Amino acid sequence: MATRTETSPPLTPPARAALDEHLAASIAGDLDRLAAGYADDARLLTHDDEQVDGRDRIVAWFAERAEFFRSIRPRAERIEATADAAALDWWADSPNGAFAGRDEFDVDPYGRITEQRIVSVGRCTRPPSGVRVELEPPVARLVLDRADKRNAVSQPMLATMTAALREFAARADLRVVVLRGVGPSFCAGEDVAGFDFPDESAARRFLDGPLTFFEELETLPLPVVVAVHGAALGFGSEVLLVADAVYAEPGALLGFAEIDHGAVPSVLVTRGLGVLSRRRVADLALTGRRVDAEEALELGLVHAVVDDPCAEAEGAAAQIARWDAAATATIQRLVGDGAADDHARAREFMPRVLTDVEVVAP
Repeated sequence: MATRTETSPPLTPPARAALDEHLAASIAGDLDRLAAGYADDARLLTHDDEQVDGRDRIVAWFAERAEFFRSIRPRAERIEATADAAALDWWADSPNGAFAGRDEFDVDPYGRITEQRIVSVGRCTRPPSGVRVELEPPVARLVLDRADKRNAVSQPMLATMTAALREFAARADLRVVVLRGVGPSFCAGEDVAGFDFPDESAARRFLDGPLTFFEELETLPLPVVVAVHGAALGFGSEVLLVADAVYAEPGALLGFAEIDHGAVPSVLVTRGLGVLSRRRVADLALTGRRVDAEEALELGLVHAVVDDPCAEAEGAAAQIARWDAAATATIQRLVGDGAADDHARAREFMPRVLTDVEVVAP
């Protein structure tokens, strides 16, 4: 059977509704913050004792911007996600003609504003998500395809993969999932560009992406087989802790690099305790040291060190696909016991971690 490649999977109604809700909440939150920010600027400038040239005009402009964002916020509540990760067309259809031609906004593929400029505006669209979804029943594949960033995982990639996992779970013709990457590395971690969490609410919204993905992956009724080449750092190693089989090449380099950026590897210090010993978890989390594939095998991070991890992963997937689906789902449910509680713990402590420390990009 020929392989069918999609930019993102066809979504079931529940999965699409969940993605719609998540995008709407994210964009509505951005509009609320913009409106509040402009209103605060107007108030501060109004009460400034120093003479500001053209202050009244600037205050009026700030107030106008605040009111504008308040006026278009209801549109965010009606946004519909696009299955092919195309454009957020409603941005360009705003009542002021794409922000009145005065404010240009860069929005990341997750729908959040990343930069604002007072210039003429063009259409705000989403770039490709950085993930390929390949369906060849009974095997499904998630392929990290952001080689220029060594497959550093972004929020759009997490959204695409989470939606795909939900779709996989709903399909009766799938038995197993293979996760791999292209380019020089399997995954260099999460993309820390733009990490800035002024409060716990902002951190919580950000964390919803990776923590939801990890929980969906571990509670998936289908086994997940991972092929590791090059580097698997931070997120790239944490995903191995919740996978069912991991094959790594001899030259692979693994490690939990969150400490490099002043953060904490949430999956390692929760779910990792059931995979590795407490002392090994502490060592890897506190030092952030990298380990080679052979040591990773000894630690239990990988199941085998092989010359061609992709071929081994595909072979394992073919074998798993022959198993009884009901028996496989039962095994997955049993070995994933406690996942929801552990990820809930991470949702409690990680927002404080991200707001209490400075997350430093390399």
